[in-house]
Amino acid sequence: MEAKEFKEIREKLGLSQSDLGSLIGIKTRQQINNFESGKTKINPLIAEKMQELCKKNLHLEFEECLDSDSTPQDSEMVNIPFYKDFAVSAGFGVENFAGEMELIPFKKRELSLMFGITSFNKIGIIQVIGDSMSPTLKEGQMLVFVDDSTSIEGAIYIVQYQDEVFVKRLKKRPLELVSDNKEYSNIAIKELEEIRIIGRVVGVYELNYRRV
Repeated sequence: MEAKEFKEIREKLGLSQSDLGSLIGIKTRQQINNFESGKTKINPLIAEKMQELCKKNLHLEFEECLDSDSTPQDSEMVNIPFYKDFAVSAGFGVENFAGEMELIPFKKRELSLMFGITSFNKIGIIQVIGDSMSPTLKEGQMLVFVDDSTSIEGAIYIVQYQDEVFVKRLKKRPLELVSDNKEYSNIAIKELEEIRIIGRVVGVYELNYRRV
């Protein structure tokens, strides 16, 4: 497999370099970039994993994935990573965020209608464990989040703080991470730079979806 073909398949899957790396067992984005730039030769094991992704998510044989004229079944579809091993409650180890992942196909139009999403490059889904954000978010629900580089007062974010990952509301004055369940204490933050915002929660994906 050539570098150009590798990049083409990733783009057809609708994945960022980091998300593809998680799926095929590559730890750093730089390694994926090296494959796509031709700096690192793509070995047979990586090619085999790419073949499995083509069959599972695009329903295409490997040769069809490598065919520049081939396209996914629906050009208006996007594959959203579901981080199966990452669950959030009051706190959860950040290392699990890059755990097992599968792709869930969505129609772009439906995502726009359901959650107001207009950019489809940095979207993810995780599952809630616990009741720290009850009654807004309940255990077992699937959260749809976007990495949109915002820090909106009162919005719900997935954030990393001191090697833990939380789903909380962002309060700026004073700067705190706030649970909707009042049985949980607020987490005081000195500077916004102390937290890493992974994404803003835009809704709950259910048979009956709703925005938050």
